[in-house]
Amino acid sequence: VNLWFAQTKVGDQGSQAIGTGIGHCNGMKSVALGFQCSRVGDPGAAAIGRGLRACKHLTTVQVELAATRVGETGATALAEGLKSCTSLKFSFKGKRLEASDREAVVEALAELYS
Repeated sequence: VNLWFAQTKVGDQGSQAIGTGIGHCNGMKSVALGFQCSRVGDPGAAAIGRGLRACKHLTTVQVELAATRVGETGATALAEGLKSCTSLKFSFKGKRLEASDREAVVEALAELYS
C-alpha cells in the first residue's frame, strides 16, 4: 500500500483517521506513507503508530516525514508501532530535528531490535 499526502493540508485530525484506517488492514505486509510538507504533528504520528502496531503481518514500512511538525514524542510513538517490522525506511530529509529528537528516535528503534 502506498499513501502519499505530500504538500497537502493533512494534519493531526486527518492522520488520525489514516492511522485508524491502517489499523483495519490486518493482512497488509508492506506500506509506504508520505507526509512531506504536511501539517502532521506528534498526535498524528502517534495515531499512525497505533494503526501500524495493529497490523500483525506488517514487515516493511517506509515513512517520509520531511518538513512536518513531528517531533520527539511523535517520532518515538511512531517507532513503537513498528516492533514487528523487519525492514524500515525513515526519512526526515529537510527536517530540523533537535539532538534530543534524533536520540529519542535512535533509542526507540534500538530498543525495538534489542
